[in-house]
Amino acid sequence: DQSLPLAANTPYSQPFTMPDAGLHRIDIPLTLNNISTSNVTVRIFTGDGVLELANSSLDVTEATSGDWHPFYFSATPSEWGREFLMEVSTPDDGVQIGTNDAGEMAFITYYLPRPNLLFEDGKSQIYLRPDYFDRAYYVPQAILADDMVSAQTAVVEHAAELDQVVILELNGQPHPPDLGSANQATGSISITDYGLNRIQIMAQADKAGFLVLSDTYYPGWQATIDGEKTPVYLANSHVRAIYLPAGQHEVIFSFWPPDFIVGAIVSGLTLLITLITLAVLWRKRQA
Repeated sequence: DQSLPLAANTPYSQPFTMPDAGLHRIDIPLTLNNISTSNVTVRIFTGDGVLELANSSLDVTEATSGDWHPFYFSATPSEWGREFLMEVSTPDDGVQIGTNDAGEMAFITYYLPRPNLLFEDGKSQIYLRPDYFDRAYYVPQAILADDMVSAQTAVVEHAAELDQVVILELNGQPHPPDLGSANQATGSISITDYGLNRIQIMAQADKAGFLVLSDTYYPGWQATIDGEKTPVYLANSHVRAIYLPAGQHEVIFSFWPPDFIVGAIVSGLTLLITLITLAVLWRKRQA
């Protein structure tokens, strides 16, 4: 074993990189030579060594010589980056730090893993919930709700089983061919094209059920199954769903809001009238 003497009030510094934010502990092997009253302090700086970010001290009267000793920190936030400088110091002689084969200070870093982190930019992070639903998924059963209040109540009551049942509000749409049943049927749902006003999905289901699309419900969204129009239901109080027959199907959601259609018709008529008027005026001038 090799060791590095740590002189009194002469800090030893070494850069290190964290694989992820959330550093909360550093272990360092220390050898203590007849020290009765002293401490060892580990300070964490920015990579350039300018700004001190955190520090942790160890009372060597409670330490065992030759062992690895932990220094604890509050988890470092993401905006501090990944590159740091570690500084170790003590006010007295007699402390030695274990080293690796390269003669550098030996240490082990521990951090809080973030396996569900999807996106990070400065202080902004987006995490994936461990119990998340896919953007589009299949359920074998539906429950009809009479209004918004009863739908929200049903969603709360069935929160633990929303991967198997969907709460529907008709809102003027026809009743589904059937509501299905609690069974072990499975479905494979794959979004093959996702655009602003058009979504293409390939769906495969052992038995008839419902395809739930976790996008906000809004009047004007239409859907087809293998080219045939099918009703779009308000599902789970705020997303969309359609009845899905058994078998393999191509499902397309498209956005054609009524106000857009009316506006297009009015604009078309206005253009037509304008062209007719211009044609009449042109003929009068030619006459």
